[in-house]
Order: sequence, then C-alpha cells, then structure tokens
Amino acid sequence: TGETDGIHNAFTSNNILAKLTSTTLDVEEVAIQLVGAAMEAAGNDRGKLSAMINAIIASCCGGGDDGDSTESSKAHPEISSAILDVMDEMHEMDDKAMVTPDIVSLSLVYYS
Repeated sequence: TGETDGIHNAFTSNNILAKLTSTTLDVEEVAIQLVGAAMEAAGNDRGKLSAMINAIIASCCGGGDDGDSTESSKAHPEISSAILDVMDEMHEMDDKAMVTPDIVSLSLVYYS
C-alpha cells in the first residue's frame, strides 16, 4: 500500500538504518526506538501499527536482488530480528495491545 511503501522509501532514501547503526546505540535499542516510533505514529490504530512495523522489518531486510549494493539497500537482519524480539516481549506484557508481523515479514527476516 502507499503508506507502507512510503515508510520503506523513507528508510532507504534517507539511509535511516545506516545512520542508526553508526551511533552508539546497540541493536536492541535501535529496535526499541523504531517500534516506539511506529506505536506513537499509529496511535490506537493496530492496523496502521502492524503495517508500519511490517514496512520497517522489510526495510531492515535490504533492497532486494537487483544488484544494488549502496548503503541504503544494505540489509540489517540483526535489527529485524531484534524488532521481532521487542514485539514478542511487548506481546507477552499485553497481548491485546500489540500486533504480530505478517508471514511476508517473517519470511524476509528468515531469508536475510
């Protein structure tokens, strides 16, 4: 959809993941910040939250098989895995307030 494509494009065109990983933050802190930002942006709309988190996970998994080796297309599977861990922890704390990734996002994490 347009919103999730926009998130993915913002991540890749602005090298957000490269900037986050070049800071002193560890992978878990990066994942917490990304999930927190998605939660804040989505408000109480779980559908939007799910779509945003899926788009963030997809962005962490790289630019695809088109031969693009730029920094913006670099995969960050450690971040996508950490996001899944953060989501699991949040789901354990409040299973009604959190969402789960879709099968496509889980497949991307596995593949990357």
